[in-house]
Amino acid sequence: MQSRFRTNIEFGAQILIAIAVLVVAGIIVKRHISPNQRTALKMASISAGERLNLADVDWKQNKKSLVFFLNKDCRYCTSSAPVYRQLTEEAFKQNVKSLAVFPHSAEEAKAYLESIKLSIDEILISPLLLTK
Repeated sequence: MQSRFRTNIEFGAQILIAIAVLVVAGIIVKRHISPNQRTALKMASISAGERLNLADVDWKQNKKSLVFFLNKDCRYCTSSAPVYRQLTEEAFKQNVKSLAVFPHSAEEAKAYLESIKLSIDEILISPLLLTK
């Protein structure tokens, strides 16, 4: 009876060790082989105060600029339109230039801004932001 109990405990311990090895191996594979979405998001983000190198923008002309990175296919951009309208209204009152950067054509960008009723001083098209 005691030897059977000991055999069951040893078997259970071996199963736990095998599961632990599989979990650790899965974590290692996920981190080193498959792309990490958090890393991709961090790489695509812009920190406050970071310089933006956008063509055709004279940053010295207006010391303060409100920059929106928008995508006509982004449901969060569309649902946030009321907040964006408030921001642009306040920016206008304080003489802050508003810019919208799109990965689409200028026509699509203008149509999108009209559809969400957002008034922007300047629309920029960035080929680096083009979606695949």
